[in-house]
Amino acid sequence: MSDMSNAPHGIALTDLPLDKTERDLLPILRHFLIALARPETHAWHLAYATASEKWGATVGLAMAHGLAEYLRAAAACRPDGFKVHDPLDIMQRHILTVDEAMLLMVLHYTRRDRTDQARVALESATHGRRDPRMIRAALAFAARHGVGADHQAVGGRPTLRVVA
Repeated sequence: MSDMSNAPHGIALTDLPLDKTERDLLPILRHFLIALARPETHAWHLAYATASEKWGATVGLAMAHGLAEYLRAAAACRPDGFKVHDPLDIMQRHILTVDEAMLLMVLHYTRRDRTDQARVALESATHGRRDPRMIRAALAFAARHGVGADHQAVGGRPTLRVVA
């Protein structure tokens, strides 16, 4: 079960070497972790909506889905759940729990193909487990949403163009 912390202490977002895309994943990650711990909250709706607003439907929903798969695999490794801050609390917007930081750091290192550091972050996030499903999900996310990929917000709806 996820422990929703109300205390505004933890790791400052600016203290981590995350890029803009990884920082922008934080509220989405929080909504998904809450949804995994307490499905009755339907927090996954907010996760997908946040991603869609941030990056547009095409990119945002794909990123949210990849993150959801990764977090579902992570949750299977941690039956005790993750400590997570409330994604709607402005006072906690830039403060992370250790669990949130480690989950994001796995993606950070995986997106940069820094296997040794990714392994350490993964073992920290899972209390020593190296789950192949979690590793595959992190690698799939990194392959689809790598560093330098265009994750800019896309306005409007996707359009179909006919090429002659």
